[in-house]
Amino acid sequence: MNKRTQKAITTVLAILLIVSQLAAPVLAYEKINKENDNITFTDEELFISEDVAEEIAKLFIADMNETGLTNWTSSVQVINVVPMYDGSDERNVSAYTVKLNKGYVVVSAYVDVPNIILEWSDEATPLYEQFDLAENDDVVYNGALYYYKDDGSGILKTLDGIPIQRDQLINYLDVKRDCAHIPATIKEYLAELVEKSNKHQDNPTRSNYAISDPFAHALNLYTGPFIANDWQNHWEAGSSSFECHTTGEFANLGNGFYRHCGPTAITNMLINFGNRFGVSSIYNEDADDIFLTVADIGIDEWWYINNSNPIIGGTSNTFADGYILACFSAYNVLGIDVNGRYNINYTNIKTSLSNDRLVYVLIDGHEYYGDHHVLCYAYTRLVSSTTGNYYSYIKVADGWFSSPRYIDLISLNGDKYWEVEYYSYVN
Repeated sequence: MNKRTQKAITTVLAILLIVSQLAAPVLAYEKINKENDNITFTDEELFISEDVAEEIAKLFIADMNETGLTNWTSSVQVINVVPMYDGSDERNVSAYTVKLNKGYVVVSAYVDVPNIILEWSDEATPLYEQFDLAENDDVVYNGALYYYKDDGSGILKTLDGIPIQRDQLINYLDVKRDCAHIPATIKEYLAELVEKSNKHQDNPTRSNYAISDPFAHALNLYTGPFIANDWQNHWEAGSSSFECHTTGEFANLGNGFYRHCGPTAITNMLINFGNRFGVSSIYNEDADDIFLTVADIGIDEWWYINNSNPIIGGTSNTFADGYILACFSAYNVLGIDVNGRYNINYTNIKTSLSNDRLVYVLIDGHEYYGDHHVLCYAYTRLVSSTTGNYYSYIKVADGWFSSPRYIDLISLNGDKYWEVEYYSYVN
């Protein structure tokens, strides 16, 4: 897949981030089974907000700039965003005109159209400017060049000044909408975002703080006493320790970084891998420089968007495998595979960590961590001597503390992870 195609896919992904507003304050998604290919969504779930539409337009402009085929330059700026309506009595938004200091871009208000970018020009002004609009007038848009002025009277006017009754309008955008237009990757992403709204509601865990001692946490929450029943840790044998760098260490590098838990987790992965296996290209480099390399790779490929906006900013769950592989390749480390995305549960985690894999965890809507990416490298399972019940914890570099923390597996119900296999280094 070339860079331009990758950007186009990521542009659509940016749209779907709006769905996260329905459930929690960017990402973990397993492929939809074939029997679910006909899944349908509500208009609310397919809707694109004004803020996201603006970001989509910016991504489109940046992509077009790289072609050299437009009159846009890197200095092009957004002047304002004008919502346009479908002309119905409900005043449903149909699209947005993102007006620029040079040209404009029209972005669909729904993701299930054949093309998200409905119109654009690198020179002309938006066509709705031909109307003599009063303060309370609406711009109605029902497809390319189908603009109308709506003053609320029920009689709309075309660009040519021809009057038309509201009930005579034909919404050419609406008739083209179909979930079949949503690429399979995007559909799976959207489906799991929708499911996110129900994920933690029926499973209160009281894991609303950082856990430094799983025994203490279990005693506070469950019936003890407890003994360690099972564990796995390939990274802290003998005097070896696991380095835990934090987002705070890197936040003020360069021009500043935001929502950079993904690059931080990958940085921790590279540093500890380099230390354990003696990769000189990694352990001879400063942590700040490794982070900057990782962040730059993510920014260049649109796997990481350095933006404080919780809707737009952050690291993609969907392309985390490619992101991790590219970062290892940047340090000439071959023999790496990234597999997943797997459901987080005791059986899967035990299998991954027993096989000496690193685990890149995608957390959504956690009571303490919210939406977050962390690096897991060990687990501990406790059993109650009183009840015989088992309680499992993963050990992580959580990007917030400079020493390891634990996460109660039950609090990650429904979350996913990528498994990093370094088969050329471990027999």
